[in-house]
Amino acid sequence: MLENGTRVSVTEKGVVYPGTVVKGRSDGLNEVAFDNGDEGDYAEAELTVIGITPPTQTVKPKPVLSQEELERKVDENRKAAVDATNAQTAKNMEKLEAGLAGVPLTDEERAFMAVIKPCMNYGRRGLMPNAADITRYARLVKRSTI
Repeated sequence: MLENGTRVSVTEKGVVYPGTVVKGRSDGLNEVAFDNGDEGDYAEAELTVIGITPPTQTVKPKPVLSQEELERKVDENRKAAVDATNAQTAKNMEKLEAGLAGVPLTDEERAFMAVIKPCMNYGRRGLMPNAADITRYARLVKRSTI
């Protein structure tokens, strides 16, 4: 008679069915609960012992976070992802600008600088170039001074 909790398997028509002994009876049969949900009574000779299940261990539940803590963690993760992306973009821009540093300005770029330069000091909304032109001008000035 096998002990309760013993892991066993039964082979029928070439298929192995694992299970656990639920109860060993005095008539020599063992009640087996199979992993697929079936149950059956088998003599010890029909069963192959595959191990004994370890005793049930108590698992401590993880502490539940409050809504504020969850939001804070999500914000921290999001900020870290944005910071990493910004750092990579800055690194890529530095490489790009370093590659352009030795390239002389074209006539079109010099003409653009000549048109934008007087507008850069006005400081009034209607006369200021747009943000893209300011960025382009700053990069061209940087290139021309290197």
